[in-house]
Amino acid sequence: MDPPYGIKFGSNWQVSTRKTRCEGWQGRGCHSSTGAGPCFPRHLEARHSLLPCYLRDRLVVARDLLTETGSVFVQIGDENVHLVRCVLDEVFGSENFVSLITVRKTTSEGSSLIGSTSDFLIWYGKNRVRTKFRPFYQARSDTAESRYDQSTPEGRSYRLDNITSSRPAGDGDVTVFTWNGQTYYPGKGTFKTTEEGLRRLAFAARLQTSSAAS
Repeated sequence: MDPPYGIKFGSNWQVSTRKTRCEGWQGRGCHSSTGAGPCFPRHLEARHSLLPCYLRDRLVVARDLLTETGSVFVQIGDENVHLVRCVLDEVFGSENFVSLITVRKTTSEGSSLIGSTSDFLIWYGKNRVRTKFRPFYQARSDTAESRYDQSTPEGRSYRLDNITSSRPAGDGDVTVFTWNGQTYYPGKGTFKTTEEGLRRLAFAARLQTSSAAS
């Protein structure tokens, strides 16, 4: 869904911006689907007060049309993302929230403070446990910038990465590791994994030296 962002009071998507009561879709009123009372404050001087009413009925229909493995994605800007999250929590249940996906915009409106450079896709599943998800893979570039300059005997490309962290070592952190008869130190930091993790990497032949050992 790509609804109006609701950032202009009196914009043409609102049925009325001068009434003292939000009538909702088809005049049924602006009440919670749980019957617990009004959904949001009705004072329409807040320019976004009609947005939850506008979305609720449409999201209820979308929820009823979805299969148990289906999802809904709602695009919204940063000004009202919190309102839309509240409506989605009510309609789909907070336990069915999947992810808040940040979408980078090409430009930002002029602003005296910090301009907005992102919109958001709010992802809810009808039933989060059963939600279908198919990861999308993109072939990596073979250019020099990719740094995948190593290869396995099977011809698979990979790159080397360090296993040390600049974070100061704390209690229990590994500050020395012996492998193939040589001793290695993480410099002023620590290793990124435990001693058991380092030994597992060594056993799986996932360790490789790229500079002289200390």
